[in-house]
Amino acid sequence: MDARETPLYLAVLVAALLVLILVISFACLCIWFQRRTIRSYRKRVWGEMNLLLQERQRISADLHDELGALTAGIRMSLHSIEPASDRDAQTLDRVQVHLHTLLQRMTEIAGDLLPGLLQAKGLSAALQAAIDTYNNQGILRVQLETGPLPGLPEGTSLHIYRITHEIISNTIRHAQAQQLTICLQCTGSQLVLQTSDDGQGFDTEKAFCKKTGRGLGNLINRAALLGGRLILDTAPGRGTRYQLIIPL
Repeated sequence: MDARETPLYLAVLVAALLVLILVISFACLCIWFQRRTIRSYRKRVWGEMNLLLQERQRISADLHDELGALTAGIRMSLHSIEPASDRDAQTLDRVQVHLHTLLQRMTEIAGDLLPGLLQAKGLSAALQAAIDTYNNQGILRVQLETGPLPGLPEGTSLHIYRITHEIISNTIRHAQAQQLTICLQCTGSQLVLQTSDDGQGFDTEKAFCKKTGRGLGNLINRAALLGGRLILDTAPGRGTRYQLIIPL
């Protein structure tokens, strides 16, 4: 290389290095800003989730305590009424039945808003109780396998509980399966929920184009709110497997 060309070569090299440094710095800045935005979004979402959870707790308590007590008082008052005729007696009986149904529905709604067992005993016990209910119906055999779980925030536990319910519901409605196996365990710094059924499977592209895709969308959205990811493995004729991975 000619001696006169050396300064020009060095200048070009330095300029190229500066441009490369600027590009890398800009990329790092973009990544940092994106991550900060995501953290801020998740923090805001978690704050809203906690407020929603508190509101669920309040509504659930009001349904169970205040309206439940009021309904029970109405039933006692009806018991004290002496019907003047057989027709009045039949009317009172119907009202009693309706009140009993109303009380049952309020209890179910209160439980759906915030399962009491989830608060009292934790996620594993609440899931097992829900699965026992499904098994007693005889529609689908559901098996739950759980390992030792760390203490989880109520919001996280509630979302995992809802996700599991959604998967069971989807399996009953669409899979034509006989058996569903659910495994929940902690592996290192991750919580992993895995499910598999022996049903007919489905075409994911077609499913997302139909109304059934809403259920899949709900699962994906809930997973995203937890900062996790949902992996779906299915195809027509070979069952369906979900894997939910949540960082702890």
